[in-house]
Amino acid sequence: MSLTRCASLVLLAAVLMLGCASNGGHVDPVNATRALPQIQSYLAEHPNPKITVALLTGDQLSAKLAEYPACASIKNIKNQSLYFVSFEENQATAIVLLEPSTGQPLCIISNNPVPTQNPPTPVATTIAPSPTKPTATPTATPSPTPAPAVNPVRCTAIQCATTACTVDFSAAPNLADEAQKAAETCEDNAAKIKRKMQSDNHEIIQIKFQQGMQYAGQTTGNLIELSAAYFARQPDDLGAIVHEMAHVYQGYPSGQPSWLTEGIADYIRYWAGYNNSWSYAHCAAALPNYTSGYWCSAAFLQFVEEKYDSNLIPQLNAALRQNKYDDKLFQEYAGKPVDQLWQECRQNNCKTTS
Repeated sequence: MSLTRCASLVLLAAVLMLGCASNGGHVDPVNATRALPQIQSYLAEHPNPKITVALLTGDQLSAKLAEYPACASIKNIKNQSLYFVSFEENQATAIVLLEPSTGQPLCIISNNPVPTQNPPTPVATTIAPSPTKPTATPTATPSPTPAPAVNPVRCTAIQCATTACTVDFSAAPNLADEAQKAAETCEDNAAKIKRKMQSDNHEIIQIKFQQGMQYAGQTTGNLIELSAAYFARQPDDLGAIVHEMAHVYQGYPSGQPSWLTEGIADYIRYWAGYNNSWSYAHCAAALPNYTSGYWCSAAFLQFVEEKYDSNLIPQLNAALRQNKYDDKLFQEYAGKPVDQLWQECRQNNCKTTS
């Protein structure tokens, strides 16, 4: 959901307001919220906002979280209550979900638009001819300077959000920079990966940095979990995030060939331009065969696509989603059996002349 829509949805908070019931053992939600740096920045520009406070629990809290996908990373709320605090002035809004007893912010969304100035309207200049002087040449009005591009990523102390994804780094607050890079990577690549894979998945991708993971990343549905320890060591391996994004848009049923599932994910990684010194499309001793998965399978798929069928990946995706994949499809798509295609790939070091 875009922050523009958040500005209109915040008006619904008044309907959910529970009144000024006694809050024994709870922090003062307004003062706790005003102390947050993001809200202080908001109040510096909007000193007299309308403030709405609601203590939400159960179905009301679940419904409110559903309105704000950027807060979807908040988990285990079944028996909890949270303060919902909103500030509104001149269509600029700030929203905070607050833990009542500690005052810890669990989600912050700020829509603080910068006023835009309309470019000057060119003025047509007409100089009447004079019988004694030559006609003056009209002065051209200079074109207005384009406004700088707006960064679509919005970050708080525990999460970043874009129109395509949310990134929760509450379990690794030291990875704020890496979280912003992850959000930017997701925003830059989500639409084109979805088009390439012809996916009908329109849900927001949820990315979460986790402690104690065995692998760099893993994906379940629309949730991508990233190893905090790995990205602390390898902060620039953004290709690993693109690989996991491909898994989101694959949407295959269980039981599909793992070599092809992982091979297509790495194919998408390299197709999107995320190569590095050790992860690129090639076959070597570690992954020697097209059925080895990952970068060797990706190299094989690149070879077949470039030499025989430019529509290979979308066709394979469709077959895998429908649980109809068979090795014989390579004969149908490329005109040769898969083993023969692999022999050609090996003879050419899995490179084409195109």
